[in-house]
Amino acid sequence: MQVALHERTTQAILTLRQREIEAYPLPWRVGPSAGILTTFYAESLAAMTCKFLEPRMPASPVAPFVIARDFRAPRALLWQVQTQAEHLQHWLSPEGFHTIHASMDFRVGGSYHYGIEGPNGLQMWGLQQFLEIAPERKIVHLQSFSDKDRGLARHPMAPTWPAHMHVTATYEDGARGATTYTISWQPHQSDEAGIAAFDGARGGMQAGFAGTFAKLDAYLAKIQA
Repeated sequence: MQVALHERTTQAILTLRQREIEAYPLPWRVGPSAGILTTFYAESLAAMTCKFLEPRMPASPVAPFVIARDFRAPRALLWQVQTQAEHLQHWLSPEGFHTIHASMDFRVGGSYHYGIEGPNGLQMWGLQQFLEIAPERKIVHLQSFSDKDRGLARHPMAPTWPAHMHVTATYEDGARGATTYTISWQPHQSDEAGIAAFDGARGGMQAGFAGTFAKLDAYLAKIQA
């Protein structure tokens, strides 16, 4: 028995071919037992067809960048400072930058549009588009560079950087009242150049998040003092 799989656009054709049926003992090819053999092939064909046609998630072309940190704050407070513009503007920027604009519409389908300014007046704008929100548990959003008018922009210092990043953040209770925050970044529908740029920037992302988390630590300590 030989199985061949063919793909034609969105239609899959499964062809089952039996070549050496005569190899089966004669009792299986004639009389009542022939029905058993026919049923066996029919069920095998059905099972293989379902397996071949079942939906599959595409394989990820690159491993995500994942970083986790324990913050000395209850989960409810950490959630607030990461979802409210009046808090985000105090810490969500790399070391040496400060927020110059913060506009939040925190809901599925909503967005966070912000601008930051750094040394020598360098400005960068960002846009988060919220895809999933589980209060105090999880946030999924698309992250992109933007401009002051909420348009799509490219990374000002890395033009091949992916246009969109798929970001997942989770919140879990940690030890002694702390909260474990885990964030995962992965290119979204990126070309090969974008994936290569992302994969080669892991060290920079690690350092960037370390600086931002240090600002968040300081802000949490301040508002809990």
